[in-house]
Amino acid sequence: MSLYRKVLNLLIKYKFMMWGLLAVIVLLSTVVYSRTLQNSAETGGTLVSVTPAPSVTSAIPSSEPTPAEPIVSKAPITLPEPLFTFASCPPDMKWYPDTEEASGFTPAEQPSRLPIQGIRQVSAGHLFDGAGYGMEFGSSYALAGDGTVYRWGISGWGEGRMPDAFPKKVAGLPERDPVIQLEGRFALVKSGGVFDMNAERGPEKIAGLSSVKSIAQADDGSVFTVGSDGIITLYSIYGQDGKPAVKRVEASFRAVSVMASPYIMLAVDNKGMLWVGQSTFSSLPNAVPAPLELPDGGKVARTGTTMSYEEAAYILSDKGTWYTVNGSGALKSTVLPLGTTQVTATVRLTAALDKEGYVWVWGKELGAYDQSAEKFAITETPQRHPALNNVVTLAAGSDHLLALTVDGRVLTIGSNMYGQLGRQPIFAEDLHAIGTWKGVDDLFPTFGRTFAVRAGDVWMLKDGAVAKPVLLGEKAKKLIMALGHFAVLFEDGRLLAANPDETEPCKLLQTPVPVTDVSIALNGILTALSDRRVFHVEGSISGLGNSVELQFDPKPKGKVIEVSGEPIPFVRTDQGELYFKERTKDGVPLMGLVSSFDAPVKQWSAMHYVFFDGIGYIGKALDVNGHVYEVELKLQRDGNNDNETAAVQVKTTGRSAIRLTGGAEIGQDGRISDPNGIFRVEASLPAGVRLKTSVSMYHYPIEGRTFFQHLFVAEDGTIYWLGALPYGSPLFTPGGVVLP
Repeated sequence: MSLYRKVLNLLIKYKFMMWGLLAVIVLLSTVVYSRTLQNSAETGGTLVSVTPAPSVTSAIPSSEPTPAEPIVSKAPITLPEPLFTFASCPPDMKWYPDTEEASGFTPAEQPSRLPIQGIRQVSAGHLFDGAGYGMEFGSSYALAGDGTVYRWGISGWGEGRMPDAFPKKVAGLPERDPVIQLEGRFALVKSGGVFDMNAERGPEKIAGLSSVKSIAQADDGSVFTVGSDGIITLYSIYGQDGKPAVKRVEASFRAVSVMASPYIMLAVDNKGMLWVGQSTFSSLPNAVPAPLELPDGGKVARTGTTMSYEEAAYILSDKGTWYTVNGSGALKSTVLPLGTTQVTATVRLTAALDKEGYVWVWGKELGAYDQSAEKFAITETPQRHPALNNVVTLAAGSDHLLALTVDGRVLTIGSNMYGQLGRQPIFAEDLHAIGTWKGVDDLFPTFGRTFAVRAGDVWMLKDGAVAKPVLLGEKAKKLIMALGHFAVLFEDGRLLAANPDETEPCKLLQTPVPVTDVSIALNGILTALSDRRVFHVEGSISGLGNSVELQFDPKPKGKVIEVSGEPIPFVRTDQGELYFKERTKDGVPLMGLVSSFDAPVKQWSAMHYVFFDGIGYIGKALDVNGHVYEVELKLQRDGNNDNETAAVQVKTTGRSAIRLTGGAEIGQDGRISDPNGIFRVEASLPAGVRLKTSVSMYHYPIEGRTFFQHLFVAEDGTIYWLGALPYGSPLFTPGGVVLP
């Protein structure tokens, strides 16, 4: 009997057993096949077809009952290869090369400003980013010897209120009742009254506070006071029911002095005993102030509070031991530089003042600061700052430090996000020349620095003064903030992703065909390929996720030449068609045509965002006839991206322009205008200046300062700045506060 007949008889003999086995195999095959379909839909790939092998039929008749169908064999399932992957950058691709090649950038000479002088007291507002969105809020105050009070940084949150980058006199304080103490926005006058200098209508005397001897700011809206009777009170702008309130602090002692921060309150009684109490953001267990005995048995010689929860206060014993107390009240000894007389701290930086007037600094992850052509790194070990000398007192906000010198000047270091350093402009109402850079082709602003492409080389312009090489000899044409840090598109269609740690190797995106344009998009990037396809690719440099091709209805007549992915994908073709993502179906973005323009669109100018609620003005379009349109976007959401739908409304403005940059329109006569609300701009290019390129950046934080910035490059290489100065890195090289 042939092997074939033996196998067939065996199958017939055990047909009932085989029926069960077949059912299990079919069930497993169905599960695998279903999962394959699901994966294919998710990745946007093409399902590999699976063809069953032909069934086997006996050629010899048999008297046995008809056998069950034999097991169907299937070809192995092969998952599609991902269209987009990462590969390592070539080893010879050098980041931030050490080169003698000159950048060609010449900073513009800035106007000279006079230093603030004659100051006898400084204070910083106790603002902080409680929500954790990275806002480095700050305000600064100074009291001059003649009684003048100066204020700079942020002083209000109302619409249209801008931070002051330079000191301004606080008007409205009583002339015949001089200020004797400053604590942030609160001022104590000689008669014992307390004023809120940042009240909505100007300085306002706080009702219910009188005969006050000293004050101590808790947070920006709250202040502790000590009256002539030794009673401590707490005034809060947002007290019970959100209304201003004065509340007595229950205590079994009479205080002679008080110090505070958002995390702790320290009071000293007339016997020299130190009491620790809750502040507005305390986590201390005791509801009323409790006495604090120092472990060395000494009495309190000095105290000081900070803006750091971990080291909310410093205490010096008369036996020479320094202690720290955190926001929970835990006490521990610490070692400070010899001769320390005062200690304070921001959220990250601690500073100690010694009896010789030198300042010692230490902290974590603060980078480095430049001074006298030498680089000094701020470490976790106290080091004497080479440029903070002859200091008599310190004051700290959450992210900046003030140092008052012997001769009445004020030095500052730290964040200038809200102008709290008082030494650099943060907003330009008219065009402000940054410098000249011949040969620059395009600029790409980011937070704290601006990238430039010049003859295919990538440079970085920091603080408007120093240009450093980033990547040379690779023929770059565009840079975007995406994929976890930033990405560079080259003329040959390669796309490079930079590592957030810029000392680490970069990665190159592997694509089916060259990339012609790219933009940041939700959870990834939007890429236009040379074969006319457009993909949304999810992920970052640490790993890529799904990629899905955008589907267009109607099909574009032209080739896609521009993509923008914020807050939803927009696509422009070389035939002037503008598409937007109307909805998602089965994970695929469906692109609809914006059909409300009178002529083909030659420029789409989106206002890039960080936080946006999805409803309202989102950008402008310019047609080939020079007509300007405002574009509004309306999103319908239920929390599921697949259910999100969008509608676009186009408004004809009746205005003409030759170019758009963000929401600003540039006219034939050089006028630059944006009439829209908080982004209002009215400026002009200098006479005879011809524009080469322009770029804009917008920022919509969940909380904090909404801002915009426009940068213009003239054909002669002059770079102009208009609008806000984006958030920059903290400045740890001290600088003097100057007048406007």
